[in-house]
Amino acid sequence: MTGVVVLNYNNAADTLACVNSLKECCRGGNWKLCVVDNASRPEVAEEVGKALAPEDKYIINPRNLGYAAGNNAGLRWLNTLAEVDNVLILNSDIVLSEDIVTPMEEYLASHPECGALSPLLLSPSGQPDYACARRRKTAFDLLLRSTSLRRLGFEGGEFILKKDPSLLAAKSLGVEVISGACMMLPKKLFSELGFFDEGTFLYFEEDILCEKLRRAGRSCTLLPQISAVHKGAASTSRTSSSFLYKCYRDSLIYYMGNYTSTPSALRSLIRLRTGIALKMK
Repeated sequence: MTGVVVLNYNNAADTLACVNSLKECCRGGNWKLCVVDNASRPEVAEEVGKALAPEDKYIINPRNLGYAAGNNAGLRWLNTLAEVDNVLILNSDIVLSEDIVTPMEEYLASHPECGALSPLLLSPSGQPDYACARRRKTAFDLLLRSTSLRRLGFEGGEFILKKDPSLLAAKSLGVEVISGACMMLPKKLFSELGFFDEGTFLYFEEDILCEKLRRAGRSCTLLPQISAVHKGAASTSRTSSSFLYKCYRDSLIYYMGNYTSTPSALRSLIRLRTGIALKMK
């Protein structure tokens, strides 16, 4: 059985669209749903709760815990269920148009070396969401993300599908980082890794998780022949840009300091640059 976690924050419409697409596309599937509300407005939390089925688990966090800790509330509950073998993380802005649970379960069962698995993610227009298949960020990538070098025409090679679209024809594709918006992991492995690292509030969660998997000797895989739609910015579009930038800056610094070998001088430069940008917002 697969346990599914959907995190809601002040977005009943997208959350329920995600849940309904799961139930429509995965009818008769052997899965258990857990929706976690991250301290949404009372009327939003109530709307979601009323729409869920009696057999669905609904957890309401007393405050907004962020992406990692919010999802972990659902993961810890699923971890108590002996019948659950795998866990599927779904962002509330994911919409399914086919059964992705069954092929992902089958792949994990036949590939014990795989630590995390994702379908191909598409934009609402049908174009690939390049963030669903990435390589690990280099020091240059981090510098690009934190400075104005992109405006001068510099680009990193983080998005492997953008660099080589022919990879979309593969049945399975080993990648270094998959998207946290839609991914399945073995429950036991995820628990052993401590679930999501709660050192971040928002951003870099999948980079951190995939680095933990790499250190544990497990691989990440994309299945390009199954897909889901990722609307994008379901919650962040309702949040102030200065708060989002602060979350990004704090997560970037945490990720660099704990999960990369970024030279200390470059870390200091990025910390200074992002700090100046934050003060200007």
